[in-house]
Amino acid sequence: MKIGISSFVLFFVLYVNILSQSYLKDEKKFGPEYFPLNKNFNYKFESNFGKTTGKFNQNGKYFTINYLAEDGKLKYTLFKDSTGIYLTKTETDVDVFLGISSTSSITYDRPILRIPFPLMLGQTWKWEGYEIEDGERRKIKVEGKVLGEEDMNTPIGKFECLKIRIKFTSEEGANNTITEWLAPNVGAVKIYAKLESTGIAGFFQTLLGLDEIYFNITEFKKN
Repeated sequence: MKIGISSFVLFFVLYVNILSQSYLKDEKKFGPEYFPLNKNFNYKFESNFGKTTGKFNQNGKYFTINYLAEDGKLKYTLFKDSTGIYLTKTETDVDVFLGISSTSSITYDRPILRIPFPLMLGQTWKWEGYEIEDGERRKIKVEGKVLGEEDMNTPIGKFECLKIRIKFTSEEGANNTITEWLAPNVGAVKIYAKLESTGIAGFFQTLLGLDEIYFNITEFKKN
């Protein structure tokens, strides 16, 4: 009897292991085609900053994506390897009031894991470190999650998108959440950001209507 039970238990364990391996093998994966870094790609968006263009440039292994709007500029510096896409620098220049602009240039003590590869539904990732601006270091935490797949209807067509959410929190109380809808071989077709800051920065952010930012694609071209 003991031999029979042992054999059954062994068979059951092997069966569960085979099923789990089969499930992992068949689980859908999403690669770098959902966040393409391509210097030949050009975008146009409608946003609450007005009409916005997006363009990639390349310098060696580094790519910059430049968003140029009527009321400001946003520039990210990134690079890609086999493990994902990493962010090394963020630059902004925003017209906040009557021609007065607010500029910033932020680097990090080590590259931020922006998106890991491959991605899977429900996947999460984290990064902790320091952002550096004007010689000051602030501790930040980045948390990402794949929320699921979602069809998006846009002026340039319908896309089967991967929806991801990235949260940036700082020790000073900032809590920013970016949700992106990524289409294969195109990239972001929709971006929504909720920005929450504390103190005087948070007051002016809300006053000027900068607590929410959206970008909706209107045009996509390849050079």
